Amino acid sequence: MNEELKQKLTERFDAISAKAECDNEVRDALLKAYLAGGEYGYQCAIKKTIEFLKEKEFGDWIEQEATSFIEDFRKAMEE
Repeated sequence: MNEELKQKLTERFDAISAKAECDNEVRDALLKAYLAGGEYGYQCAIKKTIEFLKEKEFGDWIEQEATSFIEDFRKAMEE
């Protein structure tokens, strides 16, 4: 997950948890779980997009060109 997305998730968590009354250790644990869920969803989205590109968009391409493009796409999404 890139830093911009992580920051937005943290801001959203802060807004959601502002009314919660719990100690800092519990809050930190919940934030870590929230960010881990965001990371998992982000990775699933990348994986599904790559599967789609492989199956639908690149059917007639030479395998090496498609693989190169997909790796470039994955790197761009993870930045």
